Amino acid sequence: MNKINIDRVPHNCALKLQAVYDKLKSAEKKAADFIMQYPDQIEALSIVDFAERAGCSEATIVRLSKRIGYDGYPELKADFRPSESRTGLFDYQGLRLDDTPQE
Repeated sequence: MNKINIDRVPHNCALKLQAVYDKLKSAEKKAADFIMQYPDQIEALSIVDFAERAGCSEATIVRLSKRIGYDGYPELKADFRPSESRTGLFDYQGLRLDDTPQE
């Protein structure tokens, strides 16, 4: 999993992606990797554009969205909207990129 931009991925999304990543199918991993690599683009992308850029199908994006706890892509996309009230991943002291979701 590409963790380069994990600090810009919404906290819950990042945790859920880390928790399921090893169990994802290859197409779902492409979508997850795209989220982790380009989190700043997610909010502006239609599902068609996301699928094209990630190299997977629209259905794959919907499946991944549901697998990590969203009702679908619109809800995942909404989580990437800027929000001052959202808690970032690195707001927690002692949390490291290689920590497990439980840690």
